Amino acid sequence: MPEDPDALDDFAKKVNDVKAPDEIKDDWGVLQEYISNMADLAPKLESEDPEEASAAQAELMEKIDLEKMNTAGESVQEYVEKNCEQS
Repeated sequence: MPEDPDALDDFAKKVNDVKAPDEIKDDWGVLQEYISNMADLAPKLESEDPEEASAAQAELMEKIDLEKMNTAGESVQEYVEKNCEQS
């Protein structure tokens, strides 16, 4: 997790502001949801109370489908590599 507690929230807002092309719109939505969930749960995930951190991790795992998230990430990466200029 970033040292700046607002960094993940700021990143989630930037990701949510992106209007993805139709070809990857659904995949982008999966990534947006994952990042938003991470931002929402970050304070609990970083808790010094092991029970709170563990409960937050379990909650995150219930909210996400890792296979779907990984597939979405790969699709977005492939689209970017094929269609976006890299600097």
